[in-house]
Parts: sequence; C-alpha cells; structure tokens
Amino acid sequence: MDRRKLTAATAALLAIAFVAGVYALFRLRFEAADAYPVYSTLRADPLGAKALYESLVLQPGVTVSRNMRPLAAVKGRDTTLFLLGIDEWSAQSALAFGMAPDLERIAHTGGRTVIAFLPQRPRQPLEVEIEKQLREATKRDPKKKPVPTLFERLGVTLQVELDQTRHSAGQSADLPRYTALWFDQLAPEWTVHRAYGQHPVWIERPWLNGAIVLVADSWMLSNEALTREPDAASLADLAGPNHNLVFDESHLGLDEGGSIAGLMRRYHLQGLIAALLALAALYVWKNTSPLLARAPGRDVTGYSGFSAAAGLVTLLERSIPAPKLLDICIGEYKSTAPARGTKLEEILNHNEHAADPVRGYETIRQALGDLTHPWKKTSSN
Repeated sequence: MDRRKLTAATAALLAIAFVAGVYALFRLRFEAADAYPVYSTLRADPLGAKALYESLVLQPGVTVSRNMRPLAAVKGRDTTLFLLGIDEWSAQSALAFGMAPDLERIAHTGGRTVIAFLPQRPRQPLEVEIEKQLREATKRDPKKKPVPTLFERLGVTLQVELDQTRHSAGQSADLPRYTALWFDQLAPEWTVHRAYGQHPVWIERPWLNGAIVLVADSWMLSNEALTREPDAASLADLAGPNHNLVFDESHLGLDEGGSIAGLMRRYHLQGLIAALLALAALYVWKNTSPLLARAPGRDVTGYSGFSAAAGLVTLLERSIPAPKLLDICIGEYKSTAPARGTKLEEILNHNEHAADPVRGYETIRQALGDLTHPWKKTSSN
C-alpha cells in the first residue's frame, strides 16, 4: 500500500477512535447523572427526579415539559409549576425577589406553584445569630427601601431546628423527613397537609387566582422515594387539577439560552458546523495527499527528503512540457553564456534539435564534452 495512503488511513482511524472515546466518556458521565444538579428531572440516580417526570409523562390527558428558560416563558393557566431542590438560604433572596414577579404572574392567571426545598442540616446557634444579623443589617440599609419578601407576604416563616437529636431516623408513617427545615408562623389561609411532630412540613394556600404549595424536603419527589416508598395519592395532590405540568430547571442552573448549542439551534446555525467540519476534512486531506499531479515516471512517495537540485528537477518536470525542454535550455544558455565561436554554439544555432530532441541532446552533450575535456579526444587518438 502507498505510504501516504497508509498514513492517511491510520490518521483517520485514530481520529475516529478519539471521537468515539470522548463520546463514550460523556455518555458515561451523563448516565451516571452526576453532571446534573440534585433533584433535576434529568438526573437518574437516587438524588434526581427523572422517575417522577417520566411517570407523569405516561399519564393520559397530562402534558409534561421541562423549562430551561426564564420563568417569564411559563404560562400560568391550567399549569402546575414545580421548583425542586430550592436552597433555604437562596430562597430568602433570589426566590423571594428575583422570581417573585413571575410567580405572581403565574398565580394571577390561575397557575399552581410547588416549591420543594433541599434537605437542611440542623443549624448551630452561632450560624442562626449571624444570619439574623445579616438580615437585620439589610433591612436597616438606608439605600434600600424595605420591601416585604415573598414569604412575608404569604404569611410563613422558614425555620431550621437547632437540636439534631430531634431529627433521628423518622419512623412516622407520614412524609419522611431528612431535613431540619420546617414552616412556622403560618397565616390562617395555610392548610397543613403533613407535619412531623408539631412542625408543618407540607403546606398549601390559595394565592391570588392560583395556589402555592411548600414542601420542606424534596426527598418525597426523588427517584429513591418513588422506588422505596411510592405515594401516588400525595403526588396527585401536589400536581393538583391542572393538565399542564412544568418542571423548572433554570433555577438549578440548566439554562438552554446560555449554551452555545442552544444559541446555534435558536439561530439555525447547524450549517456552520457542517461547513467547519468540511473545512477540517479538506485540511486533513490537503496535508495527507499532494494537490499537484504526479510527475511521469516518478513515485510520489520519493518526494520527501529531496535535495535542492532534485527538487528543481521535479519542479521542471511538472512545469515544462518535455518537447520544449531542450529549446528552453538552449535559450537560457544563449542568454547567459558569452559568445566564443565554439563548435557548441554552431550546433545550437541550427534547428536540427527541434525535430528530434533526443538526437539534438546527444549532439549537444558530445560537443559540450569535447569543449570541456579536449584531452579525452587526444588521448583516444
């Protein structure tokens, strides 16, 4: 096999093996689910909610979707919005202020919002005191107007237990609790669906034209919970009577609009990727195969490692037709060599070599040899 063809085939096989290896690594990573945040519906391990999502997809008369864009794209009518894995600390800020307008809009049009929190460990007294001082300092900031948070307007307070011994392995038949978070100072509009001891952990209230549901622990919606302790009735109560179920992924950092692939799909730039791949293929082909035609009688594989003289010969073979080579050489000789009236010049002045280049070349070579080495003729005589 041609050496260059063998090299090109080997390079192609290595490139295919590399791409296949990278694809296999990414596939293993995403199948292991650790590439997605906890309680994401794209996560298939015990800490994800993919089982809930796929189970609801199979239900007749229900439309289930994921939202990876800002909440402004979610419609409220006949919709239940799930926000899973909300952190308690971020809920006091980002959820209370950043998402509040969109949640109010959804509620105004009759939407239902389910907010399930991440499990929280019991707090130390020093941590609670620091958080309290930070909130008080924020409220006393003269540059900011005191605006009530979403939870203050809803009439609920998020509390975190301090005594860890009160949260040993739960034996209750109600909602399993693996968190120290619970709800306190409830307004009269709240309905308590589940409580752990004296602490409400699942509450619901009407809000504007819709409703809002708070769940202290997202565990009941996880893949592990649906495997170990499935509770279809509770899941149906959470979803409510709406037929459009939306699982928000944007608050977990999965934003479709922020990725390069998402932008390319939005602006239909798939052809650009195809063009770049074509250019890459042409570049590889150009570096593995010569673009010029192969010279007659010479193997292409012999070009590498040539000297300057050999390279000049190869260039002449490719650039000058064979019948005109002798005429061009004679013309170059006449333009550079001074006239001396030798036998060689007499031969060059005749056109005998034009009819038969081979015979003319032999005549010129013999005359040139006699001119350069006259002693050869003398010694032979």
